Amino acid sequence: MHFKSSHRKPQGRSACTLMQLGAVSVAIVMLGLLLILAIGYRREMSRKDLCANNLREIGIGINSYCDANDGAFPPGQWLSPSVPDGEPFSWCVEILPHINEQQTWDQFDFDKDLLSAENSPAAGKIIEIFLCPSSDPDRGWRNGENRIDDLDQNGELTPEIGEGMACIDYMGVAGPTRTARSMAGTDFGRNRGILLAREIGDLSPPQVQRPNGMFDVLRRSHVTDGLSRTICVAESTSRSAFFDAAKGKWELSGTWASGENISHVETRINETGHLPDYPGETDQEEIYSDHRGGAFVLFANGSAMFLDEGLERDILHALCTRNGESEFGEDLSDSDWPANLK
Repeated sequence: MHFKSSHRKPQGRSACTLMQLGAVSVAIVMLGLLLILAIGYRREMSRKDLCANNLREIGIGINSYCDANDGAFPPGQWLSPSVPDGEPFSWCVEILPHINEQQTWDQFDFDKDLLSAENSPAAGKIIEIFLCPSSDPDRGWRNGENRIDDLDQNGELTPEIGEGMACIDYMGVAGPTRTARSMAGTDFGRNRGILLAREIGDLSPPQVQRPNGMFDVLRRSHVTDGLSRTICVAESTSRSAFFDAAKGKWELSGTWASGENISHVETRINETGHLPDYPGETDQEEIYSDHRGGAFVLFANGSAMFLDEGLERDILHALCTRNGESEFGEDLSDSDWPANLK
């Protein structure tokens, strides 16, 4: 009897030990998973902070440009007078001296086409504040170094079509899509934002017509909706280039030097995603980010904000206009603005 009893005790202790080891193993696994999730969350929060800081630095550059040019905003795109049929330069090029990139500005030859060999080194400069840390540097036609890859697949970089140009994750906002309607039921029309598109065939910088009939470059005083309530730049991440069959050329909208990096916003935030035919290229250059739940935008006063992707489209369109409503909340009269800005 004593022999059998002494045998059972170690068996009980062994079974109990195995159960305890199992419970401890499960707890360790669970703690490890929670730790991984916490580290991932912290990393993404850090990346979001860097992204917001990038936009603030861009905002400082835009407002410094305004201060140096009697309150005028940089044009969203503009052409070299010497190359009227060339690739347009962008608002990013205009603010280079105001974001500590004077040397890059000095490298450009504005008597040459943007896509000339002479301008290739400057246009290929990686500028860190133009890149969201959460974006994918190897998506679409990006080459892993955040530059445009071998578009024509000939085994070498051809500057004349934009290969080697540095990419950007932030897009200039020219306004809402021209068919968007205000809350009062009128069409917003074209170029109702801050970083304006040039009119086709017009070599001069984009201009607006004031109610008194005089034309002028866009200035802070024209932003009647308020600088703190008007979006001028927004995330549109991981873009590169896509071939526009209608134009017969590569659209370099994912590069900071090209004037194609502006858009009239149509869809809601993160609604479109990346097109399957052009990985890394958002449809019509919409507001899109690699952050979960929304995207960062920059307001004309230099403040950055994370907007939820659930924001209603009508509200987003209103935020993309500089003069959609008067201070009393009523739309400006159609007669106040020329037909080509509607």
